[in-house]
Amino acid sequence: MLRDLAILSTTYGLKLHADKTIVLTNACNPPKSLSCGDYLVKVAASTDKEKYLGRVLCIEGFHEAELSNRIACAWNVFFKHKLILCNKRLVLKKRLRFFESVVTPTVLYGCAAWSLKQADYQKLRTTRRRMLRWMVGSTKRPDEDWIEHRIRATRTCEQLADQHGLKDWIVLQRVTKWSFAGRTARCCDGRWSTRVLNWSPQFHIGGLRRVGRPCARWDDDISSIAGGEWSRVAQDVTLWDLLADGYAERLND
Repeated sequence: MLRDLAILSTTYGLKLHADKTIVLTNACNPPKSLSCGDYLVKVAASTDKEKYLGRVLCIEGFHEAELSNRIACAWNVFFKHKLILCNKRLVLKKRLRFFESVVTPTVLYGCAAWSLKQADYQKLRTTRRRMLRWMVGSTKRPDEDWIEHRIRATRTCEQLADQHGLKDWIVLQRVTKWSFAGRTARCCDGRWSTRVLNWSPQFHIGGLRRVGRPCARWDDDISSIAGGEWSRVAQDVTLWDLLADGYAERLND
């Protein structure tokens, strides 16, 4: 496959760069490198993480690795604009709007492809609340302990965010994923995203699956709302849009 890629690239005037090409594989005991013509291409281990087009790619724990990467990128953007976001001389409404314009798109980049657990949702919720507390600020009262102060500050931040029209990251992620799933199911031009959606493996590596609970599939939460044949339900745009609110509200419990 690597050799075919190198040959196909030449037809478009491109050349495979050995130092910038890395092979990701889930094969057992893969080699450290593969030969392609006159050069060797590195084969990443199952625990290696590589960044490509702003996203972290790996074999094991790829959803958790990408979520940690997005949260780290969001903190980088937050501290880059900290003088604006945490400046109490500026109107809070404008600072919250700026937060929604620069930080929210950063943390939710590519979120339609995520398959998250409850612990991952909690990481998103905790990160957002911490950033909002930095922006709003809250003085600890003499008669309250640290836990009470944190609870009060968090409640105040969320109330102010809702008051100024900010949407929760978890809700935005689910709405984006639901919309992307509907558009992908309705595509008929043979694009790769539709092919991956309908792809079903016809073989098993080693003959048996791993011991333990199966990993969560990308469409498990969608199937819980629209049923196992949700791709057929998605053909009705009106019905699909009506189910979007229920998807976000039910999983937000």
